[in-house]
Amino acid sequence: MNLSLPEDSLLVRDMFQRLFATESTAERVRAAEPTGFDAALWRELVAIDAPFLRLAEEAGGSGMGLFDACLMMEEAGRNLAPVPLAEAVAALRLLGELGGAVAQDWIEKVRDGETILALALRQAVAGEAQLCPGAAVASGIVSFDGKDVVIRCRRHRLRRRTHWVAPRLPCMCPARASATSSPAVRRRALRGRPPSKNGSCSRRRR
Repeated sequence: MNLSLPEDSLLVRDMFQRLFATESTAERVRAAEPTGFDAALWRELVAIDAPFLRLAEEAGGSGMGLFDACLMMEEAGRNLAPVPLAEAVAALRLLGELGGAVAQDWIEKVRDGETILALALRQAVAGEAQLCPGAAVASGIVSFDGKDVVIRCRRHRLRRRTHWVAPRLPCMCPARASATSSPAVRRRALRGRPPSKNGSCSRRRR
């Protein structure tokens, strides 16, 4: 039985091992406090498409498997990398699966090296705060309100908070994607005007 890593996976592991050992030193990690974010490291990861590792090729990503993503995150964790990489990988994968113009626009915005997506780990409930990894520096938080996938944007002062409160009337990107509908319906739902350059989003009138 051969338990060694495949050659392609070895290349992935070794690349991130070198990168994080060089760019996520103890000094850099300490300097990134209190938000736990190193903007220069994030830009370097975006430049090599690290946040897009799990995004499908047809959506502009690398289309790599979960195993290789785990190897990347293992090296990030080993060096306490001060970036919300796991959150961004998961959020971008979700947007890629949903598809549509709004999702694709957010995917492209992340490529500027300044836009950061985080992911709410629990269902958003109006008026209820929840811890959200990466929220302190996030431009947008992908969340699920029980019916739709929505993106909360930076205009709600997410930059200095590690938790957020779901509002009574959620502010969202102009498109919503129902988790209970078919993939085709979700793709049609995620169409509309893309977010502005500052990451703000508009309120849907009811």
